[in-house]
Amino acid sequence: MTPANYRTLPFSQNYLIGFHPHGIISISAYNFMSNGTGLMDRFPNITFHLCTLVGQFYLPLRREWFMMHGIINCSKESLKYVLGDRRKGQAAVLVVGGAEEALDAHPGKHVLTLNKRKGFIKLALETGAHLVPCYGFGENDLYLQAANEQGSLVRKIQTWVKKLWGVSPVMFHGRGVFNYNLGLLPFRKQLNTVLGAPIPVVQTETPTQEQIDDLHSLYVQRLVELFEEHKTKYGVPEDKRLEIH
Repeated sequence: MTPANYRTLPFSQNYLIGFHPHGIISISAYNFMSNGTGLMDRFPNITFHLCTLVGQFYLPLRREWFMMHGIINCSKESLKYVLGDRRKGQAAVLVVGGAEEALDAHPGKHVLTLNKRKGFIKLALETGAHLVPCYGFGENDLYLQAANEQGSLVRKIQTWVKKLWGVSPVMFHGRGVFNYNLGLLPFRKQLNTVLGAPIPVVQTETPTQEQIDDLHSLYVQRLVELFEEHKTKYGVPEDKRLEIH
């Protein structure tokens, strides 16, 4: 993994980092749970907290391993606890697209579930945490997923299961230990994680829908600009655009 073009994050603020895309299992987001790519050397005064589903903490030992690496569950309560910290220098990393976006994780595709995802925007306003768009180039290229176009029977079944259980039944494969055709290991693809400039947010105890919509529009604009600025550096064709649903 090669994190690229990290911007300055002043430690006088708290941050809500929106990570995109989800991919199959968000491997690029692992940047934020260790110093394997030099993240903590770049931001020695920032404490990062990668967010995941609360169910990930139910299994003993796995739970302790997550907590040891600063991972928190993605509930509103957990995020408010971290982002409302008076110590500052706290950064929560939220994979905004979630399970729905995982269904669109296909090599060469850049499809985001974002238009109706405004809860994290409201949370940023309530806590005053600055918003930071983040894009992981190469994330969707790590695995092959079965065809599941919108409207297909496969997609309808996946959507039904997701609504029932809260997780996406993604049908995918990568490579194996001794072969490159079938297995659960990701294919050998370069990952480049790009962190955008912080979007200042003024704390608003009870934000209006108009304030939420305006900040959401600005966030989407900055994310698209981030993608456009870096896409050709990391193998994305010039004519490829983000598809935001």
